[in-house]
Amino acid sequence: MKNLFLIIIFIMTGCNSNKFLLKNTSRFTFEAFYKVTPAAIREGNSFALVTLEFANPDELRDIELLGIYFKEKYAVLKVKDSVNYQASIILPKDGERTDEKIPFEIQSNEIVISFKKSGKQQYELYKIKQKNYFETTPR
Repeated sequence: MKNLFLIIIFIMTGCNSNKFLLKNTSRFTFEAFYKVTPAAIREGNSFALVTLEFANPDELRDIELLGIYFKEKYAVLKVKDSVNYQASIILPKDGERTDEKIPFEIQSNEIVISFKKSGKQQYELYKIKQKNYFETTPR
């Protein structure tokens, strides 16, 4: 009886864990980049503005983009226009640890996009590059 109970618990927790990460997919065609804005005051935090620029809005027709995991943080994606999405992430100060735990181990040049397709939440890993904050600033 005890073994049956353990098997049922194992099955329930295994089925409930839907946070599996899809890697090396090409579901979306987009450019992903981030810009870091330094803190305005010495004691303040910097923040990263993450931008996803999709090449084809038709790719997003049956998909609801939810958010991203980046630099050990989660942020909700906000629609900028039909093909551009952005998320802001407050970065910890140098040497400061964050208590926030994300369900994935990702590198500093990777993001995980969280989205829903057909009512099912999915996660995909992509590379991201850093752009200089002043590259797109008008002069």
